[in-house]
Amino acid sequence: MNRKNAVASPPATRQPLASAPPRLWRATRERFLPAFAHPNFGRLWRANAGAMTAHFVQFLAQGWLVVELTNSPFTLGLLSFFMSLPMLVLSPVGGLLADRLSRPRLLMMAQSVNGLTALTIGILVATGAIAVWHLAISATLTGAMFALSVPARYALISESVPRALVRNAVALNATTMNLARVIGPALAGLIVGAAGIAAAYFTMVGGYIWSILNVRRIDADEHRPRAQGSPLAILRAGFLYVLGHGPIRSLMVLTLAPALFSYPLTMLLPAFVKQDLQAGVQDLGLVTSALGAGAVLGALALVAAPEVRRPGRLAIAAIVINGALYVVLSITRSLPFVALVLACVGMFQRIHMAQSQTIVQLLVPAHMRGRVMAVWMINWGLMPLGLLPLSATAERLGTPVAMAIGGSLSLCVGVFVAFWGRQLWTLTAAGMHAAEEQPGSAADGAAAEATAGD
Repeated sequence: MNRKNAVASPPATRQPLASAPPRLWRATRERFLPAFAHPNFGRLWRANAGAMTAHFVQFLAQGWLVVELTNSPFTLGLLSFFMSLPMLVLSPVGGLLADRLSRPRLLMMAQSVNGLTALTIGILVATGAIAVWHLAISATLTGAMFALSVPARYALISESVPRALVRNAVALNATTMNLARVIGPALAGLIVGAAGIAAAYFTMVGGYIWSILNVRRIDADEHRPRAQGSPLAILRAGFLYVLGHGPIRSLMVLTLAPALFSYPLTMLLPAFVKQDLQAGVQDLGLVTSALGAGAVLGALALVAAPEVRRPGRLAIAAIVINGALYVVLSITRSLPFVALVLACVGMFQRIHMAQSQTIVQLLVPAHMRGRVMAVWMINWGLMPLGLLPLSATAERLGTPVAMAIGGSLSLCVGVFVAFWGRQLWTLTAAGMHAAEEQPGSAADGAAAEATAGD
């Protein structure tokens, strides 16, 4: 009897030890990852991870291919111009579609086109028939799909979780892009070095297929009210809302800093690494991954940190610091230090992007969110206005000079908004959370649509 009891009864200390990891995981999930408790958000996160990894594989593979074909920083900028131009032209259409149609279906359509484009370029590279004009068409298609799908992608975030978890969902969604910025370039560098550029493009196809498989299971916006009226009236309502809403208007002006002066500089990294640092494609993969690693740290910091009381101030400060870091990068020639500076650049870029998206998600009513995100995308469509002059400067005077100029101009925009955009500067987290619950917020959107329809 005693022997049986001794065998049947486990030691008293084993059960707490065995259950400690699950308890720790549950506590971590509830504290830092509550948005993942909602299946639609998990599907969206996985879909974005696949698509963004493919995008950053393309960033490195295409950049290195262009340098091998032409050895021209200006051509790098020109292809980025072809990618950015559709954002300027088609972003309003993307916002209109996001507020009228099924957002998951828009995403599936865009990823299907991206996958077919990557497959075509991979075949052209493998057969030796690739030319720069092929890449120009590919870049244009990629930019068009980006413009048509991004308003829907970002608008889906707040549809996938309760309002109290929007900030957490935005920060976690930011990790998809930033993990992709680490994994994508490093993976592309390894694949290009071991199997060639065509293999990198074929890898991209797998990322887009993974994205489609996850998006098709999202049912987050089935009961969302759809925008009504003529297309022109709906688009006009979105622009009127942005112009009449102080914090959002200031935020859009602030976005001009990275769109015109900071982000274009990352397009010149292949030339900077090869010509100024005298390094190879694996080194380009490492420094580009450092940019992504810093962005991951920024996103994780936002996940773990308590809510910022003045989110607008943090968004502005991140832009100012980001501009200063590019000036530092322009005088740097040590590969490890370049990686360190780029990690800091990525961190502050991500902090700005996450804060901006959180502000939009919480301040803008659901029926207007797609169009406001489209206006945000139009800012990114203005990137060629900064990209081509910076690329021409890099071609004529060197990439470091272009980095110094772009960083300085970005810093100046941040300082200007800090003084001019007082409503963004004084915006509080409590005010954001109360915005959609107050009758005035919804009324503003309805009034804008009514005005547009007149």
